[in-house]
Amino acid sequence: LIPNDPAFESFFRAATPIAELGGLNLGSRPAVRGGVAKGGSGLTSLRAIPWVFSWSQARVNLPGWYGLGALRATLDDAASMATLSDAYRSWPFFQSIVDNAAMILAKSAPEVAEEFAALGGAGSDADATRVWATIVAERTAAGEALRRIAGTDELLASDPELRASIESRAPEVNALSRVQVQLLRALRSATDEGQRAELSHLVRLTVSGVAAGLRNTG
Repeated sequence: LIPNDPAFESFFRAATPIAELGGLNLGSRPAVRGGVAKGGSGLTSLRAIPWVFSWSQARVNLPGWYGLGALRATLDDAASMATLSDAYRSWPFFQSIVDNAAMILAKSAPEVAEEFAALGGAGSDADATRVWATIVAERTAAGEALRRIAGTDELLASDPELRASIESRAPEVNALSRVQVQLLRALRSATDEGQRAELSHLVRLTVSGVAAGLRNTG
């Protein structure tokens, strides 16, 4: 996804609050590695914490499931399907991988994520629309693969308590995420420094609130 499409980085930076996260303490090290000063640039300089956290805030959670859609094609083969299903039932390590990816996918919010994607130009810019379509297709494939391997119709069907917990918090978290979208749009168009400072503060409040509601920072 990342190296194969030159439009990806600009979409990522516009569709997530990665730039605005610079005002938050997200660990003991800077968000960007020293490679920038040494001539590095772009996403190769970005550390893992802000990378994952920004996708979590945009309600996509991309690093937690992207690539698992490749399993979808193997599931049409009966032998491969049987092998993966058996591995899920009998191999705790593999079961943990599948269940963790399902949890991360369940914490995403496709409808809210669409609003963040629109910040990046999806729906109005051809390149951004293409990048977002690739992500959406992979999310669909990954979700189907995870459900079929676990032998369920719904994500987290094997953990109804966790699923209920996520669903019970979703309305409030989704509403706060939508507020964040509006604040980001206003911030990025604001020219008055006082207004920008106030909007930046409000964005950071929504970031903290969404992270608390999701019960993870990424």
